[in-house]
Amino acid sequence: NEMHQIWLELGALQGKEIRHFDVFNVVRGQDGRAVHFYSDPDRLEAHLIGISPADARTVRRFCAQLRSFRKALAVYPFLKPVGLMGRVERWRMLASFLPYFNAVRTTITVLMTEYSAKFKDPLLREAFNFILYEKHPNFPVLPFHFQLASHANLSAGVPEGGSLGLARSIEARYRRLGGEISYNTKVEKVIVEDDRAVGVRLSDGQELRADIVVSACDGYTTTMKFLEGKYLGEEYRKLYTRTIHEPGMV
Repeated sequence: NEMHQIWLELGALQGKEIRHFDVFNVVRGQDGRAVHFYSDPDRLEAHLIGISPADARTVRRFCAQLRSFRKALAVYPFLKPVGLMGRVERWRMLASFLPYFNAVRTTITVLMTEYSAKFKDPLLREAFNFILYEKHPNFPVLPFHFQLASHANLSAGVPEGGSLGLARSIEARYRRLGGEISYNTKVEKVIVEDDRAVGVRLSDGQELRADIVVSACDGYTTTMKFLEGKYLGEEYRKLYTRTIHEPGMV
């Protein structure tokens, strides 16, 4: 998909072999049986029905939604955020997503713990919660479909050298373009003057000035710590001061 172009521009994949795996994960039950979550939806469907023919209907529905996700990811506009699209572009994007809207809608509102409870076979009922290697009680079905669909589309392979090799390649590309990197440099605060970010203050007291400050971390740390909660709208203030402390929030 379009994300591949971004990786190439970052210099992340050039000269690297990408390994793709037939099986995303294997979950073994206490009874000795195992569920192989194959990347290919057809193979996955046949395998799951073979384990529990009584769950054929639920399995087929899950795999049908997975096939829809594969097509949706192929047309997703990674290169341009929806917020930067013009009206015509946005309508075209929505039109391309319309065939897959139902699959997205029905998987973003249902928790996997609820979905997996539909299976009659106890192994499938438990195994589906561990598709992403550990149980996430507050995750909807959508991220599970997203991961499996990405692997099915061969867009989630493992690059040669792993995560560190990927990071080193991007670092090398950045340095070739004249960029400088300071590691082990902890930021304590974003310096603001006249409501404009003009630099950062480090943990050792040093200040670094900049034309543009990009915070590549989570929103809570950026707004509540680095900016001291001074630039929040009411909606985000509620999310970061009240909602975040409610049970089930991550």
